[in-house]
Amino acid sequence: MNLLTLNCKTATALVEKRAAVGLNLWEALRLRLHLRICRACVDYEQSSALMEKWLHQAHQPEGPASRTEPTEKLTDNERQALLDFLKRNR
Repeated sequence: MNLLTLNCKTATALVEKRAAVGLNLWEALRLRLHLRICRACVDYEQSSALMEKWLHQAHQPEGPASRTEPTEKLTDNERQALLDFLKRNR
């Protein structure tokens, strides 16, 4: 396999690693190149970022009310992305 190319399994692992601890320059370059050619991994990246955002909001230490009522409404695009993700991962 070419040194610059990634398979989707590795690319999605790097998406998660980037959110958790960050990537080194080589990993970031390889991921960026993969995301330019793979729509499925771009969709995964967007779904992952959206879920990370929601989890972060749900665990804010603002008291019990913040856990039962959303702090902001989902946009139509965010709502559709979540529905698409849930359909794909049943």
